[in-house]
Amino acid sequence: MGIQLYHGNISGSKFRVSPACGAIDSFADFPKKPPRSEWCSSYFFDSGAFSVWRRGGVVDINAYMAHLKQYMPLFDVYAALDVIGDAEKSWDAWRTMKDAGLNPLPAFHSGESFEWLYKYVEAGEKYIGIGGVAETSGDQRRRFFREVFQRFPDPSVVGFHGYGVLDEGTLLEFPWKSCDSRTASLLGRFGSVMTPWGPYSINPNLDADRTSWRTTMGVDALRAWVEGLGGDWELAEKATPAGKHERIWISIQHLESIAKKGPTTYNPRMKGFLLQ
Repeated sequence: MGIQLYHGNISGSKFRVSPACGAIDSFADFPKKPPRSEWCSSYFFDSGAFSVWRRGGVVDINAYMAHLKQYMPLFDVYAALDVIGDAEKSWDAWRTMKDAGLNPLPAFHSGESFEWLYKYVEAGEKYIGIGGVAETSGDQRRRFFREVFQRFPDPSVVGFHGYGVLDEGTLLEFPWKSCDSRTASLLGRFGSVMTPWGPYSINPNLDADRTSWRTTMGVDALRAWVEGLGGDWELAEKATPAGKHERIWISIQHLESIAKKGPTTYNPRMKGFLLQ
């Protein structure tokens, strides 16, 4: 079955070949009608609270709920409004949305007491978002994920959505139900693609900081790999909207192939520590 991936900042992209993949957008970016594309196989809508919080603002919960109700047929999954750094307020916002007849995905963040995670589970939630890792180190992130999955190793009992999770090691270590990231979009914008050998600057002229993104693979081998996917190497090299969309498509194909290998349960003895 694998992991459902939601790729950020790709809605509205005009792909030469349909990727048939998941997409994620937010109320912060689309306060009007969300732009679900025809190629989108599953659509995740977030409140955008983290982005707004970083800008010093807050999301109005009543406006967010009204927006969800207006465009409900577009969404396969939508997130509860979470309050960064305040688990109790996040719970209250989730409860408010539930009482209003909505069924949002609750959020549990790194650094919060695990009592809140158990509280959501005890309330009957079988699908929960986990995040708050954007500004933590790799070791801190993995420790947090291990603590979560050691408690709930079977996604058929409780499944988790990983916010901002799309690196191969993390995808293949934990049995995610879903994850989201802007990796494909960001790489495509700056002239690069994700490959089995790491990110590759297919058009390094688009971003001088990425000129070091080369792999040990030769260009001919990379071209063969891209063409094996059904991609167009010459188009991907171009500094045009069509070239950007082709680069995004290539990265999506690779990331989706990783997601299909995702584990079905978590083996707590495989890596890291065991809970005491």
